[in-house]
Amino acid sequence: MRHTISAGVCVLVLGVASATVRAQQSTSVDLQAAIQTAVLQVSATDFSETSALLQGSAAPPQGEHKLGVGVRTGGFGLGIGASLRSWFLPPWGFQVGVSHYGYGDVFNVSYSSTQITPAVLYEFAPFKVNAPLSLRPFVGGGLSIITSSFPYLNNTSTTATGVLVLGGVEIFFAKVPKLGVSGELEFTPSSSPFASVSSVGGPGFVALAHWYFR
Repeated sequence: MRHTISAGVCVLVLGVASATVRAQQSTSVDLQAAIQTAVLQVSATDFSETSALLQGSAAPPQGEHKLGVGVRTGGFGLGIGASLRSWFLPPWGFQVGVSHYGYGDVFNVSYSSTQITPAVLYEFAPFKVNAPLSLRPFVGGGLSIITSSFPYLNNTSTTATGVLVLGGVEIFFAKVPKLGVSGELEFTPSSSPFASVSSVGGPGFVALAHWYFR
């Protein structure tokens, strides 16, 4: 009887020891798997953050061309003036130009016109070109307000208002990102403010350059 009890105790001790060893091995395997998973997650996170930083440094900042001022030349005649352009909510923008046109002397009296062109713009996706620049086409519409002055025979100044339609392309250079150079085709109905003098309005090409502060 005493030998039977001793044998049972030995079997019980061996069983407990075996279970303990198996539990330790299982815990070790689980711990090793958890460590490997954590290392892989940390590596993936570091890789993602590094890729995002590299992409951010390579890609130009969005919405950097918000407000620019510059010059314009051309139009329905040989005009020169100033322009303000803002891409306040891309792809939507706004611009206003002021141009002065001189027609020389008529009967030794100066004849001139001043045109104001406020317009709303819409910008399309840029063209992909194999060069360090981007081409961004746009269209727009607004008003053309032309005030003409011809003092001969006591003529008073007249103002003609018409619809303005335009379309063009703005070019941005990688080395000078704040400079935008563009060309526009503009059209507004023509009119003759005075007899025997040139009409104002009509189609024309305008060259512009804007320096963007924001």
